[in-house]
Amino acid sequence: MNNRSMLKRRSTILKMLSEDGRVRTKDLISKLEVSDETIRKDLIVMERQGILKREYGIAILISQNDEEAIELRNMEHVEAKNRIAREALKY
Repeated sequence: MNNRSMLKRRSTILKMLSEDGRVRTKDLISKLEVSDETIRKDLIVMERQGILKREYGIAILISQNDEEAIELRNMEHVEAKNRIAREALKY
């Protein structure tokens, strides 16, 4: 599994959850163009991290405190952050 694509996928899931507080699994499958098994695995990991709660056919965002919100933001835009870091190392 490509780590970059996994992080991007989970960031998209988080963004979709943030917009409405919940998202249907079939909407994630459609938007991300991956299998239901891939989404299921992502949601299991994110549930174990305390980010969301899984219910039949949906994922629900768990309300976050400030520290958890920072951790979630760290998952966003990973590729851009890495690109900036690589550029900064040149100087």
